[in-house]
Amino acid sequence: MNASEAPVFGAPDWNRYRTRLVEVLTDAEADMQQRGYGLSLEGLTLEVAERLPMGVATIEAF
Repeated sequence: MNASEAPVFGAPDWNRYRTRLVEVLTDAEADMQQRGYGLSLEGLTLEVAERLPMGVATIEAF
């Protein structure tokens, strides 16, 4: 799924999506800290997107 296709606030499956996103974000942040990686916005975004899975447009994609 691309980010533009994700449920929005008020959609029937919004709460399920939000809960899953928070779980993945928390897990990815903990993994990165345990590995000693810095928590850059780009790195965390790509890690979370891979785990959901969700497509992210990167500079390399253009």
